[in-house]
Amino acid sequence: MNIQNLLNPIWSLVPSVLMLGCATSISNSYDHRNGTTEKMPQLNPTASISDQGIEMELQYSLEGYLEYAALQNAGLRSKFSQWKAALERIPQVYSLPDPKFNYGYYISEVETRVGPQNHRVGIAQTFPWFGELGLRNDKASEEAEIAKERFDAEKVRLFYQVKAAYYEYYYLGQAIDITHQNIELLKNLEGVAQAKVRAGSGIGGVMQAQIEIGKLEDRLKTLNEMRLPVLGKLNVAVGLEIENHLPMPKTITYSPVSIEWDLLSSFINKSNHEVKRLKHQVKTRSIDVALAKKQFYPDVQLGVDYIATGESANPGISDSGKDPVMVMFSLNIPLWYGKKRAALAEAEHQYHASIADLQNSRNQLNADLKMALFEFQDAERKFILYQTTLTTLARNSLNVARESYEGGRVEFSELIDAQRLLLEFQLSYERARTDHEISLAKIERILGRKLPQPLQMEGSPKL
Repeated sequence: MNIQNLLNPIWSLVPSVLMLGCATSISNSYDHRNGTTEKMPQLNPTASISDQGIEMELQYSLEGYLEYAALQNAGLRSKFSQWKAALERIPQVYSLPDPKFNYGYYISEVETRVGPQNHRVGIAQTFPWFGELGLRNDKASEEAEIAKERFDAEKVRLFYQVKAAYYEYYYLGQAIDITHQNIELLKNLEGVAQAKVRAGSGIGGVMQAQIEIGKLEDRLKTLNEMRLPVLGKLNVAVGLEIENHLPMPKTITYSPVSIEWDLLSSFINKSNHEVKRLKHQVKTRSIDVALAKKQFYPDVQLGVDYIATGESANPGISDSGKDPVMVMFSLNIPLWYGKKRAALAEAEHQYHASIADLQNSRNQLNADLKMALFEFQDAERKFILYQTTLTTLARNSLNVARESYEGGRVEFSELIDAQRLLLEFQLSYERARTDHEISLAKIERILGRKLPQPLQMEGSPKL
């Protein structure tokens, strides 16, 4: 008997052995290319992210930097690839183990009444206990959701990093311009003091002006030297080379975004990606508990063996040379209960730990939100104060001090004090304006979503 004839009967039995597994798979199929199951929401990784990034033109604006970072940042691409990898794991865990094929050749033929047994071939399929494959599928689906939330959280974190770096770069540019303007102002005041010297006054005013000019020139040099490290943060966040040149923003849009603050905490529970990730983690741990309980039940193995039998040496024997077919059933015995109880206890402890992690994360995020709200309101108050009152008063005070100095009614030191106050208020105004936008970006990072605009905060002044 040749090998082909020997194997033909066993191949004809393979479909019936595997039918049970196929039926199980069809009942809850998973299309991992589209990322859908009957039990989980659709997961469609955005096609705009690629493994190596894509070529695109950079727009020199905050929106342009955010768009570029979303497509080019290496850290975000890494999280995206991890999400895609997690999706590809689902069809792996929801498949049956590979069937086992076995072949045996009798070196010493076994003589039977109907003839000598020459070869033995068989195939067997192992089936996990009822429901185990479904639990594994659910766990892999939850892990894919966890990877998705990690990707979304990284995107939110990246956008905050880009915004914070962009606003700091803006503030640096404004500080340089304001300092340069005040140097020119002091030089003008120095000219006024020199005119007083020519008229017979003392030289003290000129010296004071030169000292203040020297101090501001040193500050200006420091600010200019800060440009590279501040720009480097923006470049890294956007996904550019660290020494790439980007123009300094000339202005930023003031965002009078406000809302009833008691609603923000509910936003954390609904949209914060860390909270959503931990919720899926709790579900994953609960599935681990269910899987640990399944270990107390056996796995079942079904198989078919075919034995090739030669013709009997005794003539006239009925069924001479008939090939027997044997159906096999086996199962493993979950005997070592101590090990399985420990695995179940471990899964339960991990489940309770995940619940505690979720609660701790909510508490920490609420505390962070309260601090971010304080920073937002404090920056908004200062921004309005400097914009509507203090800067104007300081500029008027400087004009009055200059007229008084020219008229000989005050010393030059009072003129210098007025100039210092104006410089301080101008820088404080831009600092408050920058902090306002950074704190708003921080709130959006904590909430995991962009706040709708414009909204009026309860109790907030209207602009």
